[in-house]
Amino acid sequence: MFLIPALLLTAAQVPAPADASKLALDSAKTVAIVDMDKIDGEPWQISWSPDAQQLYLAAMKRTRTGMDLKHHLLDVATGKVKKIDAEPDWAAKYWAWKNGKTAPGNPAFEIALDIQKKNVSATARPMGGALARGGVDPGSTGIPVDEFANQPSQNVEIISMLLKGEVIGRWEGPPIVPGLTYGWGPAGTGTIAFANLDGRLVLMDEQGRKQEIDSTKDVRLPAWSDDGRRLAWAEKQDRKKFRIQIAGVSGA
Repeated sequence: MFLIPALLLTAAQVPAPADASKLALDSAKTVAIVDMDKIDGEPWQISWSPDAQQLYLAAMKRTRTGMDLKHHLLDVATGKVKKIDAEPDWAAKYWAWKNGKTAPGNPAFEIALDIQKKNVSATARPMGGALARGGVDPGSTGIPVDEFANQPSQNVEIISMLLKGEVIGRWEGPPIVPGLTYGWGPAGTGTIAFANLDGRLVLMDEQGRKQEIDSTKDVRLPAWSDDGRRLAWAEKQDRKKFRIQIAGVSGA
């Protein structure tokens, strides 16, 4: 279910462990506003290029036969978004450690899954407004709306990702999407960024020290640059648009 994290930095590049409660996050800069109609889906993956000059942005549209992914590159300096044919190799390598079950290089810092079941009526929608609660919206649960509506009631699995007592992602109905609601910091930092159940960005370290960024909302896809000095994420602006945000990170 989780991808195995890969170590991408050399020993000389590995950042030092951080106290997340003391990290300083600069004011976020909106580098782009992406329209779901123009990128042909909702933001589904953000990966940093090794030189931190580009972001890979995948957009997902659910179809009757599965998921359709579209690939884009976002220039960090200009905010220009360009469609490409396939995911770059560097983006796949980045995503492998960004969305793992354990922190890169630290298998003890591990996400656990809690699975519960509840009976949901046909008039209910799984995870209504879920993006603001650290989950995904109804169109992304894997339960076709028509199929769900035809049932008088249905047992739905409530799947929560837990880390240091914090819920870092929650879904009503599989499949879950590792990396959609959280992103590990680079190897050596012992940090993670995630969207809490209120949709705000939270920084936390392996000791459980944390800080909530009050100025954020409807966060998804937090992603640290390879050197740990910048953090990118998407924020839902309205029904069709997302802001791609980037902020500098400093402190220890």
